[in-house]
Amino acid sequence: PTAGVRLRVASRASEGSRAAAARLGLPLATALTAAVGAADHVLMTVTSPALHTAVRALATGILVVNNVRDRETDVGAGKHTLPVRFGRTAGLLEYAGLVASAYVIPLLIVVTRAASPWALLPLITAPIGLRLVRRVWSDSGRALNATLVGTARLLFVHAMLFALGIAL
Repeated sequence: PTAGVRLRVASRASEGSRAAAARLGLPLATALTAAVGAADHVLMTVTSPALHTAVRALATGILVVNNVRDRETDVGAGKHTLPVRFGRTAGLLEYAGLVASAYVIPLLIVVTRAASPWALLPLITAPIGLRLVRRVWSDSGRALNATLVGTARLLFVHAMLFALGIAL
C-alpha cells in the first residue's frame, strides 16, 4: 500500500484510542498518570525494584488491549504488534498473563516474607481484573474501549493499594 493509504488506516486505528482518552477525560488521565508514577516511585525506592513489576504489568495491559482492539487496522498499516504477528489469541493470552502477574507478585513477596501481609491489599481488586480478562476475550472492536478504560482504572487502584501495603 502507498503511504497515503497507510496514513488513513493508521488514522482510523487511532480513533479508538482518542475515544478511550476522551472517556477518561484529560484531568482524570493526568491524575491517573501522576498517581501511578508516584506509586511506582514508592515501589522502586522503598523496596526492591522488582516489586514495581506488578504495576508495570497492568500499564502494559493497557497497550495490549489497544493492540488487540486495533489488530485488523494494524495489519493494513504494516504494524508488527504481537496480535498482528501471532494472532488475536496471542494478544489475549498476553493480557491475561499480565493481569495475573499483577496479583501473583504480591502473593510471592508475602509468601517469601519480603513484605508484610499488607502487601496483599491489591488482591481486593482481583474480581475487577478477572472481569476485564473475560471482557477482552469476549469483546472486539470499539467494545474494547471500555476495557481500556477499565484497565486504566484498575491500574490506578491496584498501584495505590500496593504502594500503601508496602508502606505499612
